[in-house]
Amino acid sequence: AQPSHDAKSDDWVQHTISPPPRIAVLGGGVDAQPVINIASQLGWLSLVNDSRARYARASDFAHATCVSDLSADAYHQSSWISDAEAIVLMHHQVGMDAKALSYIASNPLPNLKYLALLGPGHRCQRVLDEAGITLNDLPVTLQAPAGLSVGGDLPESIALSILAQAHATLFGGDGGPLQGRF
Repeated sequence: AQPSHDAKSDDWVQHTISPPPRIAVLGGGVDAQPVINIASQLGWLSLVNDSRARYARASDFAHATCVSDLSADAYHQSSWISDAEAIVLMHHQVGMDAKALSYIASNPLPNLKYLALLGPGHRCQRVLDEAGITLNDLPVTLQAPAGLSVGGDLPESIALSILAQAHATLFGGDGGPLQGRF
């Protein structure tokens, strides 16, 4: 006879295994490199995309899961963008960020929980105006400027602030100080 196990006994362990988060970084300049590198260290899957010839080169993004050069008009061809849980817009070009936001506003992105736009707050309105959309048209709250206020102005500090904010959003953190841990 096989032993029976009571589901309430101490003999059972339950563990949830979830796939790693997927982040899409739209804009492949040098400041996107630390975003991809830190995301990789966190175990996240990452896409960096930029349609410009000198940006988002695979040799510059060795830690990216995927590097592509799609234009915003072709985003629908990428399951990376449609399946992303986090998207960061960092083209440093209002028109390109506007096209990306317009795509995000008009296409279903069922997994999207975090959306961020790099740059100062006043730039956000310029991007929205050029896209012809409002904040209410977006499927999630737009974080603009992107990231938490952690101090520092180097690309690595900015990347840390963006990923900290994305991590808090994806994993239910409140962005406040750790309490009751020690």
